[in-house]
Amino acid sequence: MVSICTLCHVTEAFFRSGTKMKRRILVAAFSLFTGSTLLAAEEVPRPPQDAIALKAYGVLEKYCSRCHQAGKLSPGLLKPKKDFGFVLDLDALAHTSKYVVPGNPDGSHLFSLVANGEMPYDGDCYIDRSSAKCPSDSDILTLREWVSALKAAEAPVIAIIRDEEAVKIITSDLGRLPPARARTTRYLSLTAARNAGRAEEDLELYRQGVTKLLNGVTRSSKVIRPEPIDASKSILRVNIADLGWTLEDWDLITTAYPYGVLPNVPESALLASLTGTNVPMVRADWLAFTASRAPLYNELLKLPETFGELQKSLGVDIVRDTENATAQRAAFVNSGVSQHNRLIERHAGSGTPMFWTSYDFSTSAGDQNLLDNPLGPGGAFGFNHKGGETIWSLPNGFQAYYLAKASGESLPTAPTDIVQDTSRVDHVVANGISCMSCHANGINMNLTDKVDQVGPYVLGADRASPNLAFPLDVRDKVAALYVPSEEMNAVMRADLERFASAMNSAGLATKNESGGFQVISARGGVEITEALATRYEDPVDLPLVAAEFGLTIGELRDRAGQLGGEAATLVRRLDQQKIVPRDEVERLFPILLPKLTTSKLVTTPSLPVKLNDTKTGFDLALTSDKTSYAIGDKLIATVRSEKECFLTLVDLDQKGVGTVLFPNKFQQDNKIPGGKDVKVPSDDAPFEITVGEENRGIETIIAVCDKDQPNAYAVQPDFHANDFTEIQDFASKSLIITPRVASVAGSTPLGKRTQTAIQITVY
Repeated sequence: MVSICTLCHVTEAFFRSGTKMKRRILVAAFSLFTGSTLLAAEEVPRPPQDAIALKAYGVLEKYCSRCHQAGKLSPGLLKPKKDFGFVLDLDALAHTSKYVVPGNPDGSHLFSLVANGEMPYDGDCYIDRSSAKCPSDSDILTLREWVSALKAAEAPVIAIIRDEEAVKIITSDLGRLPPARARTTRYLSLTAARNAGRAEEDLELYRQGVTKLLNGVTRSSKVIRPEPIDASKSILRVNIADLGWTLEDWDLITTAYPYGVLPNVPESALLASLTGTNVPMVRADWLAFTASRAPLYNELLKLPETFGELQKSLGVDIVRDTENATAQRAAFVNSGVSQHNRLIERHAGSGTPMFWTSYDFSTSAGDQNLLDNPLGPGGAFGFNHKGGETIWSLPNGFQAYYLAKASGESLPTAPTDIVQDTSRVDHVVANGISCMSCHANGINMNLTDKVDQVGPYVLGADRASPNLAFPLDVRDKVAALYVPSEEMNAVMRADLERFASAMNSAGLATKNESGGFQVISARGGVEITEALATRYEDPVDLPLVAAEFGLTIGELRDRAGQLGGEAATLVRRLDQQKIVPRDEVERLFPILLPKLTTSKLVTTPSLPVKLNDTKTGFDLALTSDKTSYAIGDKLIATVRSEKECFLTLVDLDQKGVGTVLFPNKFQQDNKIPGGKDVKVPSDDAPFEITVGEENRGIETIIAVCDKDQPNAYAVQPDFHANDFTEIQDFASKSLIITPRVASVAGSTPLGKRTQTAIQITVY
């Protein structure tokens, strides 16, 4: 990724990540020396031994690793795009249902994006597959073969911690605390992840992620380390007084919480009495997602509405520092962060030891050209910027962030025409989480290829050969404000050490023999709070859905089957599609909780925090009425698209022949509405789908929805000659995608098409 927040102006020379720790956690190791901060190169997974997997590895290495493998990223990317940095770890990939559904390539997100031409990002493959950046048809068939050969892993069987048990554990813990301390004690839960069978190394990463989050939204000078209170370390204690929060701050958190479960046990009333709240515990992954962005991030840190008020609260006066030439500046024509030239500037305030802010522009011309206008903002030889990003030290040594317009008005997200977060599909920079991700190790320091460019332009490379186009007083002001790179690096190094020391105090970094630090990072080099937040936002599988209701998988299946309706549909979809979107679980949770359990929901979110709209495609639910069919059975498929689209439904048999079930001679109009169930065949359709002898074995049903094109494949139906269109050698023909026009020149038309697939057994 070309990182976004303030000071993220270092290119690929700022190497990413570090050495492997077990299988899933990586350590980003960096050392402090000679005025530079260097990160150890990422260890790239070795090629597999299996012949099929080895061929797939080669395809992924050639076309995908430049964006999605830490240690092999293209120059300019500081982190993997979409926070997906382990594309060459085929074992991990095969067990991440968000990307790959073993045995079902057409239902695998990674495969469908490549087959549809939407990946690689930079290849424009949806328009022209002949580009050297685009996989060939044989490459895509290689990926199909690899996914088809994969076997699903068995879900681990563990004794779950039920909500009733969690309440008893918390009540017992509170009983050991002084009453005044108990009143402000709260808990963060990882029980859902633990009950779903997540590996211990993942759970440890989640603990570290929430630790960093809390220290980044505290108003206290304390460094916080949440304390596990149960044997599995999945319930963590924290005291909001230690964070500088009030009881009202916790109430604000719970007004956004969609999972406030009150178990039907006597301890629930005691717990509410001891803490003064019906919701003394929230999920750690939800909190990481919600508290790391506006509005909750701003509220917890009490960020003011304007940049001027922020300065005042921290004892900073930018105008005074600029006039007195006590500010320290560096500027870049090509920052690798903003779309245009960028200026960064450091101040010190009475309320913070460091205060960095940037000046960002919508163009590099006119009064937004820093080379011609190095002073200001405003005035003679002064620039006029459009906005900026700010980073400063919290009292505990961690960092806080702020986005603002040039007018000073606070922004929850930054305009993409000025700065972009290319790790996200929508490229939007969100205050808080985007900056945490970019600044995983603190201030990103200058290296020799990204030193200040304005000073040398005005003063000469040796600061003694001035550009006489600038008056003497302008050159003097530039000499005072734009400091030499050695001086700037020394200042940055001190700020970096302050943050690293705070991370060390929180147990998130350790000193090495050379005096530097090792900072914990997730698999693929992803920052740990973002990894936990992304874990919440990611699609949800059956074990996790069951765990979130406080049930085993068997209990969820049995109760949903008895209940029917949306509960049964949810479980059937999870069984067949393997995952559902997080927002669908949020929608169904308050509806199904009282029907599936004896618990009550005690929160109704009134502070909405929207899930990131960064999906490629849109939600497409596909279920069949059964998973196993006998010869002669009737098949009914149900499709529900999040958005209005043109639906193509294909049955792919064992011989590679695809039969287009919809549209067909009887239902030629294939536009379907958004948000409604569509049956194929419908109840009043003049045809039936009967399972025949030729279907015996595993059949794949593929649903493709396109917002623009009625025909998903470059095969024109002839309904005069045939009731249903057949596609011979479907695996190859399906790769021929009708060219589409990009919504923005040079960018993939994300959200135009989505695809899923399920498999049924015919016996």
